[in-house]
Amino acid sequence: MYKIALPNAYAKQVDGFLFHWVPQNQTAPYILFICGASHGAWCYENYFEYFYKLGYNIASIDWLGRGGMPMGENFCRMNTQTIVQVTLKSINSIADIDTYIIVGHSIGCLPSGQIASLDDNVIGLVLLAPSPHKQIAGVKKLPTIPTDTPAPLEDKQALTKRYWSHITDARMIQTLYDKMVCESPTLKNERFSVSVSIDWQDNKCPALVIEAGLDDPDFHPEMQDKKIAKFYQAQYVYLENMGHCMMYGNNWQHSAECIKEWLHTHFAFTIP
Repeated sequence: MYKIALPNAYAKQVDGFLFHWVPQNQTAPYILFICGASHGAWCYENYFEYFYKLGYNIASIDWLGRGGMPMGENFCRMNTQTIVQVTLKSINSIADIDTYIIVGHSIGCLPSGQIASLDDNVIGLVLLAPSPHKQIAGVKKLPTIPTDTPAPLEDKQALTKRYWSHITDARMIQTLYDKMVCESPTLKNERFSVSVSIDWQDNKCPALVIEAGLDDPDFHPEMQDKKIAKFYQAQYVYLENMGHCMMYGNNWQHSAECIKEWLHTHFAFTIP
């Protein structure tokens, strides 16, 4: 099983998912990192270390079929609601977790937004290259895929265009490709059909949206991420030379620094 490489890191299985948490500072909130399609908690390893050193408590979750967990019989039916329910169940099972900030990436921004809208303990929301939801006007829908078998990985060239346009090292790209897993077709279809609804109340909590300037325009056309930022009443940041997976690869620190500055603007706590 995957384990976060930080002191005092814990993990527990919850309904086939693997929930991770790393406590260190009772005066600081947790940051809960939620991955995107075909990724796992590992994709935030740079962020784990970066924000841990800033004094934050760390949490993340591996969905079915990643983190060393089996797909299980429900893999193809796993959807946004599944991720929301198991994530909230996991958080509520850890007495140490009180208030927390969510950082979501790509399709993981859909459950991130829903969790933030449902749980009053969420005090901040960060969305990296977010997938659009139902309330975002004018989003192009994409063809759906069969739901009776796991959605296979696309070839390396396609994923490089979509995810890794900021990475120049071919060996790194191969290593990343080897870590990718197939995905729930039901979850992917929710993105393709733009069918996930998010009930966001005005001033629910501070939010930040970061757009990747090198993102694939087929999935992130001009103005889409700005519309998402407006929906959440969020601060909007555009990183010109950043690819979709901004939390690793070349210049990942740029996105981390944006999040750090936003955190320091909205939250204060005592570093041990």
